[in-house]
Amino acid sequence: MDTKDKKTIFESLQKCENLIKENMASVGNPSEAEVRSINNEKLTVCLDTFGEHVADVQNMVQVKKDHLEQLYEAEKLRYMKEIEDGKKMPANKAESLVKTDIEYMSELSSLRDLEKSENVLKRKEKSMWATLDHSRSRFSKVNKDRA
Repeated sequence: MDTKDKKTIFESLQKCENLIKENMASVGNPSEAEVRSINNEKLTVCLDTFGEHVADVQNMVQVKKDHLEQLYEAEKLRYMKEIEDGKKMPANKAESLVKTDIEYMSELSSLRDLEKSENVLKRKEKSMWATLDHSRSRFSKVNKDRA
């Protein structure tokens, strides 16, 4: 994930959080129920967009996992083809060597960072959808009270 991706995701997140703050500030004020309703619709669109960004990150994680798996297998085979004392290297020794390989470790670290980002974004998305659902239920309660 490059800087441009991070910036786009951050801006989308900020937009959603700002709409939530606006809604939370007007909670308990029946005269602003219509404004909350409009904000809820904007927030729905915003969260859909944010969800697309989360899906993109999930895709990046999967691509990175696939790449890492391919790298692992290729390096393992490379080590296994090496001749040591007239014998081919055993698979378990080759696996140990791959796990200490600098390129592999770097890719693994990058994958873990990306997975952490993915988890944070998914939790944020889930939390914001829950807040929106709560806001919608309050709005429908206000409408019922008016009727």
